[in-house]
Amino acid sequence: MLRVLAAGRLQAELRKGSTDWGAHVDHAPLSNRDIHHVDLIVHFSEDESAQKQIAPLIADRPDLQRLVVPLDPAATPDIREAVIEASFKVYGFIVGATEAMHTACRWIRAAGHPIAGVVQLSVLILGETGTGKELIARAVHNLGMRRSGRFISLNCAALPESLIESELFGNVPGAFTDARKRQGAMEAAGPGTVFLDEIGELPTVTQSRLLRVLSAREFIPLGGSYDRPVKLLAQVLAATNRDPRDQAVLRPDLFHRLSQIVIPIPPLRERKEDVPILARHFLRKYAVRTPIGPQEMDRLIRHSWPGNIREMEMAILRLAALEATGGNASAAEWLPADGSPAGHLLKAERQELTREYLVRTLLETGGDTAQAAQRMGVSRSTIYNYLERFDLPKGKSRWARPLSKKLE
Repeated sequence: MLRVLAAGRLQAELRKGSTDWGAHVDHAPLSNRDIHHVDLIVHFSEDESAQKQIAPLIADRPDLQRLVVPLDPAATPDIREAVIEASFKVYGFIVGATEAMHTACRWIRAAGHPIAGVVQLSVLILGETGTGKELIARAVHNLGMRRSGRFISLNCAALPESLIESELFGNVPGAFTDARKRQGAMEAAGPGTVFLDEIGELPTVTQSRLLRVLSAREFIPLGGSYDRPVKLLAQVLAATNRDPRDQAVLRPDLFHRLSQIVIPIPPLRERKEDVPILARHFLRKYAVRTPIGPQEMDRLIRHSWPGNIREMEMAILRLAALEATGGNASAAEWLPADGSPAGHLLKAERQELTREYLVRTLLETGGDTAQAAQRMGVSRSTIYNYLERFDLPKGKSRWARPLSKKLE
């Protein structure tokens, strides 16, 4: 459950109702409590007395300062929903109501804490496909001392085996045919963060070299000289959706090196309390006006969610796409159905829905990829990948209305 420290008038507002909505609100006087275990610090944006209460508690504590979110009651009349959304602003994902996610938040802050950063602790994030492992990695980066550096994410399963070491460690001119000097992720990140998703897909030989790099904190680019090693300045985060203790997934010594901090992310089927919270969040994110009724919400709660949060997001995105065509969307058209392959969004359907949403977003932003990325909650590089994948034009001038109508 989200641990919330409320100050000033907001504390009184949150005290009025029950706290079964996904957060525990601390009502103790601010000066008499330990704030080290809170996930969020909130107050009304215009409440100066609350700001004065909080100021001495977070002075000289940048890690706590990043947990403070002022709320605008005019923007979100439902204060409890506003507090839940505030968790998204801080962590980049909805924390939810479960103790497991609160524990994950504590480890996120521990992984990015200056003490952890100084000694270069590695982090291993465990979770099924669609649970939001990259969001967790970005939260570690954004809440830690390395937030001013680059965040570089590599999907190890998507890298061609012949290029893996070049992508990770870079190469010098002549390292292979037509090779030019190239920085790998470990060097390009500088004092930032490197996130290795699906690390269990790395070949055993590469795992062995990665182990050596993490131990020595230096590496040699492909084809480079042994007397000119490059210092590893970045913090390395890794993730897998498989059992990392299985030697077919990770070398045991690499597992122990990576698991200095382990952040397990439970699947959505074990977080049923979070389903309504997440559903309402995605409705707001995609500006869906169609409300989810009690029966539809009950079906969402009872669904097993094999695709986890990503599957839920795609379901709401499907509702958004149907709503955009006009008329009412029936539950059968967008709700998933357990045990029925037709009830799940197939890969082709997900691709089409993503394309439709991307086209609509680019139309609304005039082809501005930065704004489109912000609205869709993805990185700018992901937008460019989508444009390549769906063979869509690049550049604002290419998104004139006559051309865009053809794309729709």
